[in-house]
Order: sequence, then C-alpha cells, then structure tokens
Amino acid sequence: MDSRAIDREETFWRTQYRSRPYVTYGGREDDYLPAYRYGIDASLQFPDRAFADIEDVLSRNWNRARGRSSLKWTKARLAVQDSWTRTCEIVAAAKAAAAAALESEKDPAS
Repeated sequence: MDSRAIDREETFWRTQYRSRPYVTYGGREDDYLPAYRYGIDASLQFPDRAFADIEDVLSRNWNRARGRSSLKWTKARLAVQDSWTRTCEIVAAAKAAAAAALESEKDPAS
C-alpha cells in the first residue's frame, strides 16, 4: 500500500467515522483518526498476523501512538481493529488482482 492509498484510507475514515457503531454521539475526528491510522500502520507492519495475535503489543503502545487522541485503549481498540480489517481486505484484494493479472499474462488464452 503506497502513501496515496494510505491518504485515501485516511480520507475514507475522516468522512465515515461518525457512521461506525462504536463512535459515540459527539465523538471527535481528532480522537478517532489516530486510532484508524494506528490500525492501518499495524496491518502493514504485521501483514500476515491476526489482530488477536498482536493486540497486546498494540494495547501497550497505544499511549505513545495516540498523539492528542483522548481515547483510552478500550475505546480506540474498536477503531484500530476496524481500520486493520479494512486495510487487510484492501491489501488482500490487491494481491489477488496482481496474481490474476500475472496468471493471465502467462496464459493469454484464458
């Protein structure tokens, strides 16, 4: 995932965060965006790991990663996992598309 794709993801979360079920009324963008970015970064840093496998590490490092977000880990976790899941799905789809394109180059008859 390149920096433009990451920027698109941040734009997505900036416009969609209010619609997420874990965002309470009055939830601020400045609180949730660091959590979304943390999930994006973590999914790229640990691409072949399950969220549950690294959740303890993410939890321990949240205070450092959160910047000015007022969210405690229990609340930030939901946003982190949400962006983690979305980023993993996007990366998996891109890999599948690249593999399919490579396969079609090998076998032009298909």
